[in-house]
Amino acid sequence: MKKIISAILILFILSTSAVIIYRKLAASNGKLELEDKDRIVYYFHGTKRCYTCNLIENQTVKALNDGFKKEMTDGTIKFRSINLDKPENEHFVKDFQLKGRVIVMAYLKNSKPVYKRIDDVFTRVRQGDKFLEYIKAQVAVFLLKRKK
Repeated sequence: MKKIISAILILFILSTSAVIIYRKLAASNGKLELEDKDRIVYYFHGTKRCYTCNLIENQTVKALNDGFKKEMTDGTIKFRSINLDKPENEHFVKDFQLKGRVIVMAYLKNSKPVYKRIDDVFTRVRQGDKFLEYIKAQVAVFLLKRKK
């Protein structure tokens, strides 16, 4: 009986260690990949998403498609929805100093990432058209350097 319990305990420890090692390797291989011409709008979320989380993504995509149809079509602006619960995406937390589920706009300048977090999306998303205009203004000024 002792041998069975010892074997189960050893198996548990080995499998737990393997999972931890895998997650660390996957996370360390992840890196921010931006190219010089990229203008990316990221939406960071978890695996479990509430109504508001889905609304933020949907409304952000709507704002981008309505306000920047040409840029979205030709690839000047790209949208990326990123699940932070996946080990390969953990690097984004450090890359963008994330503290929650947010939108981040990013581009490269002199081979270094330049970014702006939009941290208040949860408080603004239910404002309807005001939220859409807010996202459009943020993208226009930060990513495209247009005047308000």
